[in-house]
Amino acid sequence: MTRTSERPDVDLAEVVPGIDVYASPAVRLHPRPGQPEAWVSHIGGPLLWPAADPWPRCDARFCWHYLSDGPAGTSSVQPSRVSGLSVDERTDRLRASCDVPLTPLVQLYRADFPEIAFPAGSDVLQLLWRGGFWDRDCIRAYWRDSASVFAVQAAPPVDVQVAVRPCVLDPERIIDFPWFEELPGDVLRRINDALGESAAEEGRPAAPALYHRLSAAPGFKVGGSLAWPAVEMPSVICPDCGASCTLLVQLDTYEWLPSDPDSPWRPSACGDVAEDTEEYENACSPVGLVVGRATYGGVFACSADSAHAVQFRCQ
Repeated sequence: MTRTSERPDVDLAEVVPGIDVYASPAVRLHPRPGQPEAWVSHIGGPLLWPAADPWPRCDARFCWHYLSDGPAGTSSVQPSRVSGLSVDERTDRLRASCDVPLTPLVQLYRADFPEIAFPAGSDVLQLLWRGGFWDRDCIRAYWRDSASVFAVQAAPPVDVQVAVRPCVLDPERIIDFPWFEELPGDVLRRINDALGESAAEEGRPAAPALYHRLSAAPGFKVGGSLAWPAVEMPSVICPDCGASCTLLVQLDTYEWLPSDPDSPWRPSACGDVAEDTEEYENACSPVGLVVGRATYGGVFACSADSAHAVQFRCQ
């Protein structure tokens, strides 16, 4: 069944004059567990990775991978890799480049997602994760020409604690609206007039809860806007050229919060799934990925040249 979001009772573009100018297109991916092949867009699962190319590794020096005892969600290294080592041995290991393989995360084809600004000569975007950590450099992007790949290699094994559940996609085109701090003051006043006043926090402006609920879609998505309710909104600047960065892909622990069964972002296809069941939990979190502190984050790409290094920001 095709997964789509129910139309909310309140259409922001209709009730807030002029806000449509700040709208941005987004694509909800609606992942669900499946068995995708390497030549389709998907989450987790096999990548269209050339057999002749070395699989990317963490490569960081002084990497936490080598000091972890391997608790769930914090490392892709087994405890046996560090247990029993002397201080000198652990120090030598830290000074070496980390050889933990990156975890396949997302693969998107240009044919499916023309909204993405693919660099010239590429038609596949592949995102790989360091596994366990959610710092700025935890995600790497690879842009590829699918026609140049004649033989595909399988990904090396990764710890089950950071493995991403293979999922097929059911894309849905929607419209997002910016986080309120990105909007001019006069637009924020119109939002408060239309949706109800909200108290400022510590002297900072705020927006009504209804705007937060409807403005930006949760879950895995391409493009659109990312909300910043838990941390101060950062200024994401390209480290290669200094240009501003825009949201490339949002990663999320949940497609909608399990504690909010009436969420307007709950797909209509999941409307009959009973709460407090394993089926409901799997529908809320189909990828089985815990992002940050069970929240969400964004992979940001340079607005001037998408081939530049991506950055990750998390709630």
